[in-house]
Amino acid sequence: MTPPTRGQVWRVQRATKTRAVVIVESDAALDALPGTAVCVMIDETQGARTPS
Repeated sequence: MTPPTRGQVWRVQRATKTRAVVIVESDAALDALPGTAVCVMIDETQGARTPS
């Protein structure tokens, strides 16, 4: 497995759906905490509100 790096998009299986997440933490922090990643879920439903 390649080490996680900032900007990668992963597919994560949840209980009923597969979700896309993007890794946002710095590479140095990921090296310091192997096996972990700070990520944000991507809304792929096209129903996300935009700031007004």
